[in-house]
Amino acid sequence: MLLINVIKIRIFKTSHFSNISISMKKANTLSYVEIMPHLPPYFRDKLKALTYKRRGGVSLPPYDTLNLGLFVGDTPENLERNLRIICNHFGVDLERLVALKQVHSNKVLVISEVPDSLVVGEADGLVTDVKGLALMIHHADCQAIVFFDPRKQIIGNCHAGWRGLSNGIVENMVSTMVRFFDSRPKDLWVGISPALGPCCGEFKGWRELLPVWMRDFIFNGDHLDLKRATLSKLHEVGIHPNHIFSSNICTRCSKDFFSYRRDKKTGRLGTLGMLTP
Repeated sequence: MLLINVIKIRIFKTSHFSNISISMKKANTLSYVEIMPHLPPYFRDKLKALTYKRRGGVSLPPYDTLNLGLFVGDTPENLERNLRIICNHFGVDLERLVALKQVHSNKVLVISEVPDSLVVGEADGLVTDVKGLALMIHHADCQAIVFFDPRKQIIGNCHAGWRGLSNGIVENMVSTMVRFFDSRPKDLWVGISPALGPCCGEFKGWRELLPVWMRDFIFNGDHLDLKRATLSKLHEVGIHPNHIFSSNICTRCSKDFFSYRRDKKTGRLGTLGMLTP
């Protein structure tokens, strides 16, 4: 049985859309979305970054079938089998997969060696320079955002819904890469996973809950455009617009994806990022 434990690790709490069309591929029964298709050819063999869709696993309803959510109520046996399925496809041992207990925070963990547990802490961002170590974010409607620094050979992955975005997860991801690895924002490349689209982004409590800057992305009275808000923040922290790819897939609209907004009790997608060995 898969042991989901928490290990001690350093925790740091720092306080225009791409025109590239989405790339979706199928591998046997697995389907996935490439979220770094905009990388120049000479960078593409340096990393892998995929969002796995909901088919190809073994979980039963309401988690059917490739549930990768660690804390949603699925059986440990089915979860372990699903994790092994994606690791086999992604080309990484399960022992080199890293995940989080995600809490919609701005906390970022720096992983400096292969940990001895799958779940390495309570946070919403991961950064590493360890090659062959897969960083996984699990999500349903929230975004996973992968950051890649080809100059310093650093990769990061974070969980960013409206709470995480308003709490500063994007800023903390970039500042962590700058502080601990001497990254430069202008060198970073970013891929944003499928997530809840503006078409389905109804947000009735936005006046009370959103920070002032995010209110600029409310339209039609009560809909939040999370993608545009994210792009605005990425530009603000110094990411070049041409270095950003944002999927145009809405997870609520497409039943190929898990969606909490659509189904409530459901599974979670997995977005993995890894520096290739």
